Amino acid sequence: MLSTSLTLLLISTIAMAMPGIPNRFHGNVNFINGPAPDGILVETKVDGVTVASTTTTGGTYGFAPNTFDMIDPDNTMAGKNISFFVVGLATGKTATFINGESSTLDLTANAYVNEIPLAQEIRNRLIVVSPNSPAKINIAGKLFISITSLTTTVANIHQVSALGDGFYGGEYAPPAGQNLMMGYEIDISGEVNITATMNYDALGFDEGTVKSYQFNGKWVEMPMSKDTSAHTITFTITSAHTPYALFAALTPTTTGGGGSGGPVAGGRSAIIQTTSTTTATLPAQPPSNPPYQSSATNQTQSYNVPTGMFLGVSTATWTGILIALAMITGAALLYMRSNEMYPFGKK
Repeated sequence: MLSTSLTLLLISTIAMAMPGIPNRFHGNVNFINGPAPDGILVETKVDGVTVASTTTTGGTYGFAPNTFDMIDPDNTMAGKNISFFVVGLATGKTATFINGESSTLDLTANAYVNEIPLAQEIRNRLIVVSPNSPAKINIAGKLFISITSLTTTVANIHQVSALGDGFYGGEYAPPAGQNLMMGYEIDISGEVNITATMNYDALGFDEGTVKSYQFNGKWVEMPMSKDTSAHTITFTITSAHTPYALFAALTPTTTGGGGSGGPVAGGRSAIIQTTSTTTATLPAQPPSNPPYQSSATNQTQSYNVPTGMFLGVSTATWTGILIALAMITGAALLYMRSNEMYPFGKK
């Protein structure tokens, strides 16, 4: 009888010391804009402590040969609540630990991976960055951001948006002699490196003066590379939480014909072409019916004659023509006067 009791106690003790049978999980892993790339971390936590982890393959986790078994080393996991995380982000998915169970559980993380689609602005978004896949951001086809990291991590995009025209007043006014081309608020945090490329419109600006600036109590010039063929400025930063802008001088104004030009609205320059006319004063034509009144001898008329009609004719030539016209007119007047006093056929 005693030996039987000892045997049962020994069996019970051994059973309690044996680990519990694992609970196996598997399923798909997705982000907002598509499936997870290979190597994305999947974790399970119990009471806030990580108890198991694996990585994704082909947008999935836990499938053979890379099974995902949550072990129960002390045979105490049964009934515990399990929370699932993807690259450190809570998925909102949970399960109850059941020894020996094999469960399918698809996971989705509220973040983008690889890129955020074309947008006018981005606020309060997360994006996964991995060593083999830089994250890309495209703002309205004018600002392109590439985010890289030596490890797989998540970048927090607090804000990326164009700065409005009303922003550039007071302490944010452009540097002396410079004019605004474009500017953005770029606020991104995380253990990442950021490369920004701004695609500018060079019309009306002296492209040789285009420079990039960041605001640090005042506008401070930044190291950058310029591609005048593509009209782009590229600069690199380790963290971003401030406005960035491009400034440049206006294109020198082209003038002609004695006129002057200058910048017009929007920072552009205009060339104004004019056509001039010359006013010539010629004697009035005599009336067709006599008698010719002497009071009309001083009448004149003004004609607007295109300048081109005078091209190639010297002032002296025109003076001679006008004198000849005056002599002909005087002779005609004398003839008409004499004909009035001594009509033909009278003595």
